[in-house]
Amino acid sequence: MEDGQQVPSWLETPPLSKIDPPVETRKQELPFGELTWEDFERLCLRLVRLESNVAHCQLYGVRGQPQEGIDIYARKTSADKYSVYQCKRVKGFGPAKIECAVLKFLEGEWAGKTDTFVLCTTEDFESNTRANAFETQSALLKEKGITLIPWDSHQLSMKLKDFPELVDDFFGRAWLSAFCGEEQAAKFGKRLDAEDVAEFREKYGVFYKHVFNIHDPGLPLAATGAVESVPLEDRYVIPDVYEQRSITTEVS
Repeated sequence: MEDGQQVPSWLETPPLSKIDPPVETRKQELPFGELTWEDFERLCLRLVRLESNVAHCQLYGVRGQPQEGIDIYARKTSADKYSVYQCKRVKGFGPAKIECAVLKFLEGEWAGKTDTFVLCTTEDFESNTRANAFETQSALLKEKGITLIPWDSHQLSMKLKDFPELVDDFFGRAWLSAFCGEEQAAKFGKRLDAEDVAEFREKYGVFYKHVFNIHDPGLPLAATGAVESVPLEDRYVIPDVYEQRSITTEVS
């Protein structure tokens, strides 16, 4: 522009173009496959406890004990029969494994006192083959008066949308923000999330291990009477053998 000419006024006006903001949708599914199988069971148990018709629920059996095809049982407030849950944190949970899970349940004694069987899995049942297999097993159970309900990755994610505290406990604050929104995550303030709790427990474990090993006198050696310092955790063996007995008494 030549000297002495004025700048057109339109160049100084604010921009009028309307630009849409970038689309940042919330996560719709949680990474259930990254949970350990123990944590996946605990998550399902916490969800069962929040069901409105449950009077009591708990895990069924411990490692090494027969579980008869279930991991959790729930006694309901307004029904004589139980709801039971089988938790499957496995890859490739296809038709054969769906059928196997149901058959294993039917072989156990819980099938006779159950009216609802919930199959929980970290994968989904959306493919045609899985959906058809699930409907086949659903029809089989219906003949026996049992309703088969899926808690797959999609169903679990939808349930957890209403329970941000569980998301925070099992997946951490970052996933809570991405899954439930930053506003929801901000409500938790300084509450310890999954990662913080794990770090806290690890540090306390190191602390108590150090304290116990300093103050414990150790084990005397039979031959010399000398004291040998053996770490406390090395003196105990976690039992991996369980014995189950049935005791009957006669009333005279």
